[in-house]
Amino acid sequence: MGKKISAGFSLIEMIVTVFIIGIVMTMGVPTIGTFMENSRMAATTNALITSLHAARAEAIKRNRTTTICPSADGAVCSVAGDFSIGWIGFVDCTAAAGAGPCIPDGTVDGADTVFTVNPELPDSIDFLSSDAAGNQVPRLVSFNANGSVATTIGLQALVSDMQLCDRRGNLDTGNGIAAGRWVNIAITGRPRIYRDQNSVQGANNPMPGC
Repeated sequence: MGKKISAGFSLIEMIVTVFIIGIVMTMGVPTIGTFMENSRMAATTNALITSLHAARAEAIKRNRTTTICPSADGAVCSVAGDFSIGWIGFVDCTAAAGAGPCIPDGTVDGADTVFTVNPELPDSIDFLSSDAAGNQVPRLVSFNANGSVATTIGLQALVSDMQLCDRRGNLDTGNGIAAGRWVNIAITGRPRIYRDQNSVQGANNPMPGC
C-alpha cells in the first residue's frame, strides 16, 4: 500500500494569512465605527423630525397649541437640561376644550395631554437649540393651531433651530456631507434638515456649527 501524504499550511503561509487578516481588520474596524456613528446620528435626527411633525399635526387636528419640551421622566417638562435628556410633546392649553380661551404656558398642567415621548439621547450626541436671533436659551418648540411655529409663549422666546453633533465635530464624512445636522423650523412650522457641511458650518446656521 502506498503512503498517503497530507499537506498542511507551511509556517510562511500561516504568517502571510495572519498578516492579511490583520490588514483587513485594521481597515474594517474604522469603517464599522463610522457606519455606527452615521446610523446613530440619522436615527436621532429622524426621531426629532418625527416628533416635530407629530406636534404640528396634533396642533392642526385639535385646533390647539402644542409644545415640545425637554423631559427627563416623559411626563412633565424638566426645569434643567436640554433636549439631550429626552423630550415630550403635549397639547399646551390651560383650559379644557370649550371651557374658555386656550392659553399656552409651556408646562404640562390642567387639561394638557402628552402625545409623544422620546427617551434620553445617546451620550455621544450633543444637542443645541436657539431662537431665530441665535440666542441659545430657549427650551420650547410650539406650534399654533394653524400649524405655524409659535415664536413666543408669554415673554419667552421659542426654539427655531436645533443642532446635533457628535465627537467628529465638523468632519466631512464624504461628498460634502457633515457629521452633524442642523434642523431649522420655518415660520410655516415645517422642519428642514441640513446635512451638507457648508450649511451646518455656515453663517446661516444661528448656532456655532459642530
